[in-house]
Amino acid sequence: MFGWGTAGSGLATGIAFTTGFAVMAPALLKKSSLVSLRKGRFSFRLLGQMTYNGSSEGLSELSAGITVFLFNWVMMKNWGEVGVAAFTAINYMLNLGVQMFVGLSDGIVPILSFNYGAGHLNRVKETLFLGFKTNATIGIIRIMIYPVILGDNGVWLTVPLAEFFTFVSTIYLLRKRLKKWSVSIHA
Repeated sequence: MFGWGTAGSGLATGIAFTTGFAVMAPALLKKSSLVSLRKGRFSFRLLGQMTYNGSSEGLSELSAGITVFLFNWVMMKNWGEVGVAAFTAINYMLNLGVQMFVGLSDGIVPILSFNYGAGHLNRVKETLFLGFKTNATIGIIRIMIYPVILGDNGVWLTVPLAEFFTFVSTIYLLRKRLKKWSVSIHA
């Protein structure tokens, strides 16, 4: 936008993270805060437990970082800074859509848990079907909007294809689970 190129992008990223930290720092530094950097003692045992517990998430984040690096490397070779910037902008929009899916899915988990525990399998079925319809509607809207935005097909299609295969495997696993419960996914 300002002609600063990659250096400007790096500077903007640094400013964004610094701003987020600056907003949260006062709350973390207060002695009266529930989550405070001043309270507590360091424990190697607790650090080991946290490292073990977070190792799967850590590996997921590491693999995501490697994937982003490889995408950026391929795009820099093929399309330069403009390609990386375009992919980044589109990826943020994609992330917004994915977060809507995740938010909806996380939102229905307590409803599913309560009703499954209470033995109300029809409510579980209704909630799953409503969640499916909502996610499908959001997905269809995204599919209709993204082709207008996307130009090059090669690199861009990898993410939607990955989502499609995730969707197909989810439906397969969901039907398999519902058969165990003797509940049909069809309304």
